[in-house]
Amino acid sequence: MKKSKLVLAGMCMALVLGVMTGCSDGEKKETVQTSAESAGGNAEGSKDASDKKIVIGVSQKANTNPYNLEVAASIESAVKEGDEVIFTDAQQNQAKQINDVEDLIQQGCNVILISPVDWQGTRGMLEACERAGVYAVVIDQNIPEADMEIASSVVCSDNYNAGKLSAEDMVKKLDGKGEIVIYESSISRAGVDRVAGFEDFISDYPDMKIVNRQDGLGQIEASLPVMENMLQANPDIKGVFAFNDPAAIGCIAAIESANKIGDVLVYGVDGSEQGKQMVIDKKMEGTAAQFPSEIGIQAVETAYKLMNGETVEKLILIPVELITSENVSK
Repeated sequence: MKKSKLVLAGMCMALVLGVMTGCSDGEKKETVQTSAESAGGNAEGSKDASDKKIVIGVSQKANTNPYNLEVAASIESAVKEGDEVIFTDAQQNQAKQINDVEDLIQQGCNVILISPVDWQGTRGMLEACERAGVYAVVIDQNIPEADMEIASSVVCSDNYNAGKLSAEDMVKKLDGKGEIVIYESSISRAGVDRVAGFEDFISDYPDMKIVNRQDGLGQIEASLPVMENMLQANPDIKGVFAFNDPAAIGCIAAIESANKIGDVLVYGVDGSEQGKQMVIDKKMEGTAAQFPSEIGIQAVETAYKLMNGETVEKLILIPVELITSENVSK
């Protein structure tokens, strides 16, 4: 029987709470729980342990975002019977994530899937895995090229295209002109790539002017006050691009408080249930949908290929799709 240190019932409850409240910055608890006895004993965390029970560790950057929980659920379902998966939650804390990865190595993981808190801070964790003979697969976002040489593989959405699709739709609906603002995240490579895709597309439209941009966390409570300030500084904005759905929803809350719903087009990225509901309610113009279940499944498949000695791609991009009022019900 497959062993897991993540309780699915707890995950489902956390998912509901995450959808209702967004990404909370309050105190969070680990979602790992000690499993019952493991069949066949503990697997050694080495690359020659393919004949034993395989233990897959998952270092999550945070478990409060519904997207992250869906990735975790798909990983849980993809792990084979008789193998084990161990989850940790870094709570958006880089130092904690480094310790989490060290703990996963000590617990005998053969492969560790890492969803980085900071895309530029993965090297130490990747080197720790390499020293221990543990495969390291980065998920959710890309990493610096130099670190790609150490990582076994990277599995993430086509984040550049997510930004490009949002920009294309915004340009079309604003007739190629208007003041726009960006809510971005420099610590998220996914966010960086999305903004790059967005900016590269609108660069061909000189009347689409970026008048303000702010850096912050992808959380409702983080983006709301930032958007309030941007509205005060730039009252004539016509479009907002936020790097994920929770950030976009926080921006929408500020826009709604200013009685400007319908006057400002807001785009997010995730395709979350909450984001899609905002599209249905005509508060969000579009959300570039990721497929977190596919990311989790591909990550686990990659882990098994590595354990079987197979060659894997260094970068596996999962396609994205823009959801608007035209296709949200499909």
